[in-house]
Amino acid sequence: MSFERIHVSVIDNTRPFATTPFNIPVIIGTSNDPEAVKDTLKKYSSDDITAVAADFPTDTPEYETVVAMLAQDPHPELFYVYSKTRSATPLVTDLSDALVEIIAACETAGEPLPYFVLLTEHEEVAGDLAELADSVSAQMMILATTNALGKTASQIVASSVAINSDRVVIIAHDDPDEQRPDAALVGYWAGMEVGSLTLDTKPLNGVAAALWTSGDMATFMAKKGIAGAVIPYVNQAGVPVTVGSWTTNGTYADMRRAKDWLKTTIEEAIFSLKLHNTKIPQTDHGAHMVQSAIEGVLNRASSQQILQQRAGVGRWEVDIPTLDWLTKNDPTALYTRHLRTIRIRVWPVGAWEEFTIIVYLSWEAAE
Repeated sequence: MSFERIHVSVIDNTRPFATTPFNIPVIIGTSNDPEAVKDTLKKYSSDDITAVAADFPTDTPEYETVVAMLAQDPHPELFYVYSKTRSATPLVTDLSDALVEIIAACETAGEPLPYFVLLTEHEEVAGDLAELADSVSAQMMILATTNALGKTASQIVASSVAINSDRVVIIAHDDPDEQRPDAALVGYWAGMEVGSLTLDTKPLNGVAAALWTSGDMATFMAKKGIAGAVIPYVNQAGVPVTVGSWTTNGTYADMRRAKDWLKTTIEEAIFSLKLHNTKIPQTDHGAHMVQSAIEGVLNRASSQQILQQRAGVGRWEVDIPTLDWLTKNDPTALYTRHLRTIRIRVWPVGAWEEFTIIVYLSWEAAE
């Protein structure tokens, strides 16, 4: 049996708690429309598209990306748009710099941080996606993007291999600028509760199927579940749908979001415990207070289908050391007031996405 560690910490935090709801996208625009609002983070409600049009003319990529995102049902209630001014010679760091500026603007204004990152232009500068992917990973966000127009299946896979991140999703389309499948995908994804969906076999409102050939699909499917994975959007049984739910390193995108939710929500629960109690005593009762806070999060995770249930009970284990164990085995934890040996084992809920069905025909005479 294999295990994956998720490090949870409630010390030395670099961002405020309760600022990442896991359903807010930010659109980073780079168009140079003179009438568009530039270098200013704008926050919008999904029920007021006219406010977007007031800041970004309806023929700008920023506005078109918003329309594709909000065409989904469900879709996010809140979102940001940030259109960055680029010089005549764009830099590879422009997009990552924009993300830094977005985060600074949110924290200055006390606004919640975005979780999903979208782009209006794709692969404008060689290496800019990989640069942005590093920044997205450092900020515990997810970048959903598509390929540049005219890219072949092999070139799209090569871009995915170069990025190789569990925080980047590439949805492959042969008409990306017109269809904006990445915006549609995030619109649907962000509108759903964490744990409630996989990205596989999802029709996206307003997005026509790409006309990838069987050879193109073979190129894409050769990378499923490994580095270089992408999600093509094609007709299956006459219905345009996504095929797969992988990030560019071959892991599942829905599990990345679930792990982020688990880590952050446990951190917030422990911080809230400290905030609302005069003291968490160095006693077994104090350790039980911590355990109860963690178990409250795990119960929520079970109800949201992030973690498994067995006979209606969430499948997880929490191991917190007793005071006697700490005194004998980790006395420094007592005088540093650092309870650092809490271990949680959980069983996540995946999703069936592929099926092998064998039908046996039995040739017997009818009775």
